[in-house]
Amino acid sequence: MRRRWLIVLMVLGLFLVPMLPATADEPYTPPTISIDAPTSVTPNTNVNLKVTIVNTTGTRMWRSKVSLDINSIPSSVRQYLQFYETEYELTKYKEDMHGHDRMEPSESITKTFRVKVTNEAPAMTIPLYVTLETEVGECEEGCAPYFRTVEVPIQVIRNAPSVILDLDSEGIALQAGECEIAKGSFSVNYTLTNGSDYTAFNVNVNIESPDIQLSTSITPQMPLTSMGPEDEVTGTAYMVTGHISPGTYSITIVATYQDWYGKEFIASAPLTITVATDAYDLYAQGERLIAACEYDAARDYLTEARDTYQEGGNVTMTHLCEELISLSYGHETLLSAQEAYYNGDYEDALAGFTTAKGHYASADDCPGKELAEEGISACNAALSGVAPIDEGDEGGMSTLELSLIVVVLVLAGLLVLSLRK
Repeated sequence: MRRRWLIVLMVLGLFLVPMLPATADEPYTPPTISIDAPTSVTPNTNVNLKVTIVNTTGTRMWRSKVSLDINSIPSSVRQYLQFYETEYELTKYKEDMHGHDRMEPSESITKTFRVKVTNEAPAMTIPLYVTLETEVGECEEGCAPYFRTVEVPIQVIRNAPSVILDLDSEGIALQAGECEIAKGSFSVNYTLTNGSDYTAFNVNVNIESPDIQLSTSITPQMPLTSMGPEDEVTGTAYMVTGHISPGTYSITIVATYQDWYGKEFIASAPLTITVATDAYDLYAQGERLIAACEYDAARDYLTEARDTYQEGGNVTMTHLCEELISLSYGHETLLSAQEAYYNGDYEDALAGFTTAKGHYASADDCPGKELAEEGISACNAALSGVAPIDEGDEGGMSTLELSLIVVVLVLAGLLVLSLRK
């Protein structure tokens, strides 16, 4: 009798199994994610991503959410994007309508995300990531979680113009008058050329002069509305200086223009203004003669320039002249010391390097001083028999190294002085 009831219960169980809710472990077909989006866009436009979620699981989907995964977009790309919508709860509205937060089988919901590509965006690929989070199953509690991300690549197409700026001069010379002050006016002709196949818009020319005050005007009248492909525009930049002291000053002629999407581009060209006096001309000539290794003639010019500056009370330029004079002695003495070293006269070479070191110290030339010290070490090593002339061991230098030192020293010394002006 008991066995008969057991068989009946087993048969009833087979009929009741299909009527029970599906468990989280049962297999199901994934939901369908369809995305309608453009494959390419231009800057300064909106991208509309139309996302459709279809419940193709064969069972219910609960608490479904679709979103844009912004953090997965590289920051180098994200900086050119603006996001209007980033997340939708697909079935939350049903709860507000006293329904259930679920999608029935075959039900579909469409949501649209808007992303703006700014006008600064370069030509690149934007990876957008659409994410679906939901729970699948008949039960309201403990259903199987489902997570999926779909990448949508969108190409940014940018056709940028290219405007080239050329000047008819790289430098302007002004002669200072009384009190070593100059004030003058001058002009520079420029040419703008659109060397691309795309139109440049809002073309403008300006003058940047961070070191001195300038009154400026530009012809033709700026800005220009546009420059078509291969167009060329010529004009003149007029400048009037205030009172400026002798020296060299840098200014920059700057052309700005935009592409169709509003991004600004820059083309520039440097221009130097040199204000000279009789003393400054002497100083500049002394510099040139040192570079040409004509040290006696250089000192003649520099000595005259120093005396002129000293008489006029210009302490700074007086000091610079004295430094250049010391530098010339340093170079000259080092050459003699190198020749003595090459001939094996290490005592004379040692004396020469020692004297050169003193001159470089007076010139406040650290590279020259250090190289003279290396020459002194080489001579001491050679005199002690540690290093042969041409071996270049740790205790001394070869003649090739000494020859290279002279070349490097001249360049380094002049560079140091020019940077200190």
